[in-house]
Amino acid sequence: MTLLLKMKLTLRSLLCTIWCHRVTYAGLALAYGAGCLGVIEKETVAQIATALYCTMVAQRH
Repeated sequence: MTLLLKMKLTLRSLLCTIWCHRVTYAGLALAYGAGCLGVIEKETVAQIATALYCTMVAQRH
């Protein structure tokens, strides 16, 4: 493998990780915000948070 190809694959992996984290934290912010406003229940917020964290962990592997 050439150095350029290794750099490309590393950069792609890094960008994917950053994107996944940003989406997860944005989803958490929306869920908690909706919970604070009373739009959704606390249990639903917890389920959304769990699903987002599971997705983030699964994306890393």
